[in-house]
Amino acid sequence: MPDFPATQEIPAKKIHFSGIPEGVDKQLLASDAEKSFDRLAGILNSELALEAHFKDIRKHGGGEKVEVRVKAVTPREHFHASANAWRIENALKAALLILEKEARNAKSKKS
Repeated sequence: MPDFPATQEIPAKKIHFSGIPEGVDKQLLASDAEKSFDRLAGILNSELALEAHFKDIRKHGGGEKVEVRVKAVTPREHFHASANAWRIENALKAALLILEKEARNAKSKKS
């Protein structure tokens, strides 16, 4: 995979990142997002776009957490989730898992 800028889009799968901090393994984030995108597409069985926005949270004592807000958009539905963690990869994975759970719950209510 090519090196991605701080704001990027993976066109084939309609995945968009914004606010990625410097020095982050963007390929790892893209890989996690692509896996989740495939699972969400299977759950929702619809055209899908996935967005993730990253934000640093300064905590007292000098530590920094990363907050990730993710959104999955289909022609008929929107799903939102957020999570924060000390490591950006963990925050993204947690937010994506919440998003998948929300999509599964919405799908089961329709059935």
